[in-house]
Amino acid sequence: MKKLKRFFSVFLVWTMMVSCTVFAAAASDGSIEVSKVTAKAGGSAVVEISVKNNPGFAFLKLELSYDTNKLSLAKVEDGTVKGILNSFTLPSKKVNLLLESGNGNLTGDGTVAVLRFDVKSGASGTAAVSARFVESNNWELKALSFTVSDGSVTVGNEAGAGGSGTGDSSGTGDSSGTGDSSGTGGSGAGTGSGGTVTPTPTPTLKEDIAYLDVESSRWYHDAVSYVTTHGLMNGLSSTADGVRFGPNASTLRSMVITVLARLDGVDTDGGSTWYAKAIEWAQKNGISDGTTPQENITREQLAAMLYRFARYRGYDVSARGDLSAYADAASVHDWARESVQWAVGCGLMNGINGKLEPRGTTTRAQLATMLMRFSESYLNA
Repeated sequence: MKKLKRFFSVFLVWTMMVSCTVFAAAASDGSIEVSKVTAKAGGSAVVEISVKNNPGFAFLKLELSYDTNKLSLAKVEDGTVKGILNSFTLPSKKVNLLLESGNGNLTGDGTVAVLRFDVKSGASGTAAVSARFVESNNWELKALSFTVSDGSVTVGNEAGAGGSGTGDSSGTGDSSGTGDSSGTGGSGAGTGSGGTVTPTPTPTLKEDIAYLDVESSRWYHDAVSYVTTHGLMNGLSSTADGVRFGPNASTLRSMVITVLARLDGVDTDGGSTWYAKAIEWAQKNGISDGTTPQENITREQLAAMLYRFARYRGYDVSARGDLSAYADAASVHDWARESVQWAVGCGLMNGINGKLEPRGTTTRAQLATMLMRFSESYLNA
């Protein structure tokens, strides 16, 4: 009898230890809440996504879903937790939401994003708006986890006030932050030339934004306006005064690769990182070797990526420009020379004070300009 009691005592202690271990492993670092609001059919609804018990994160990825029979997503705006906000609409009509820090952890509770929906005419009842936590980490690269509470839009006779965001960094494309690298290795074999070219998806036009740091007199103004309205790039940050584009900020290789993957219709959701599937696509199709995705992309690397993408898509890449007119033509790497000649020949790349600066970091203004020229030349966007 004593042995039996001892067994149950040991078993009880062991069970409690296991239970505590399981609960500790399953414990989340914070929580994400999607608000519940009411709206009128044919009107608009504002849904806030908030973080509570914020442990401090440098990167947060969520996948958003909503009732497309009743709602149409019009805009994604910055919240009160300020960072680099990007949103990407997937072929499944789900939305990837990325919030990143440029330096250090994003701390404090508040809204991480604000969703503005158009409620479809004739809609009634409740439209679900849900979020799925994908991944997060802090500045020290420690993995974090968040529990999620879903929200909804109830379509009734009276429209609820909902939340309101500050600024705007919406977009279905890619707004690069600081740094982006593209492989400096071999040129990569393009697949696909001639034959029938599958049309490249054209991003939905969005509202133009008057950025605080993009004056109408600047050489990149029109390009920034173009990539914003076509959902290719977004603002970097917003304040009570408005949104900043960051034209002189650098661009990451992973950002450019992801833009091109989505232009090719690739669903980049579900990878080990937000850019993992785009890297896989780029390697498979000879767009990039996929190395150093979190490094800044140079001007010749960007030219190489666009050249390989155009060749892969079956576009005419026969144009060749004369590089001898540029004082630093010899500094173009051999692996990039053909790409840079093409970029110059078809007007995508121009010199800077008589120089190509092929190894210089691509700024966001330069990326916007090259994306606009590429889209107008090849995508008929």
